[in-house]
Amino acid sequence: MHVYPDGSCHNQQYPWLRRSGAGFLFGEEHSLNADVHQGGQARTSPRAESLAIVIAIEQATWPSHIF
Repeated sequence: MHVYPDGSCHNQQYPWLRRSGAGFLFGEEHSLNADVHQGGQARTSPRAESLAIVIAIEQATWPSHIF
């Protein structure tokens, strides 16, 4: 199974305006495809990317290849 995670953060230069989220794709129309919004004050692109990978690992059935 192939998994494609991604995360991003908008307005990183203004902490009070930051919005970030993550998503992952197991395949077209797959039931495990999802997106999540990152909460808290420490919203950054690296944290959103990491969140996508962690959630994809939790949801994946083994063996999986995360790209």
